[in-house]
Amino acid sequence: MMNNELKKIEEKIRLAADVDRALPPVFKNRYRSPLGGMIAPDAEVIAERNLYDDLPENYTAEDIKVWEEVCFEWLPILSKANQSIVWWRCSGMGWKRIARNLKEKGYLPAEVHRITLFRYFVKSLEKIKKTCNTLQHFATK
Repeated sequence: MMNNELKKIEEKIRLAADVDRALPPVFKNRYRSPLGGMIAPDAEVIAERNLYDDLPENYTAEDIKVWEEVCFEWLPILSKANQSIVWWRCSGMGWKRIARNLKEKGYLPAEVHRITLFRYFVKSLEKIKKTCNTLQHFATK
């Protein structure tokens, strides 16, 4: 059902999901007490902890460019439900969990079968491919 171009698009989205997971958080963690006031560990403990030590591998500028392309050009083309399906599946989430999440968020009235979700997934990739072909991303020479 999926040709080579759709698989290339899926691989790019998988790479973008990996890069997104590896990027440092936007907001730094805060230590709060339910009684109010700020509670923080010692400064030495904070200094020893480095957010960038846990990155699985170093990503290049090209990988970050792919992430930007996927997040700012490809995903906005799709509806919210299709964005969620594509992103979650490329992040490694299973079909059953995707169906539950879509129902919880209100994108679908009831849980759907995994084959139906796969069809939505393929149609979304085809829509991205069609848009990319108009932008000459995957045009063959």
